[in-house]
Amino acid sequence: MKCLYNTTYQNEDALMKFWKKINKKASAGVDKITAKAFQVNLQSII
Repeated sequence: MKCLYNTTYQNEDALMKFWKKINKKASAGVDKITAKAFQVNLQSII
């Protein structure tokens, strides 16, 4: 179980780093969700 926890933590950390780097002013994607709308639920998604 420790390995799974470490992997999960590392994935969350990586996703948060990528989130900080994306262009949040870009237009919505194919799912029609803007970065601002996505950010509202970011913690529950990750």
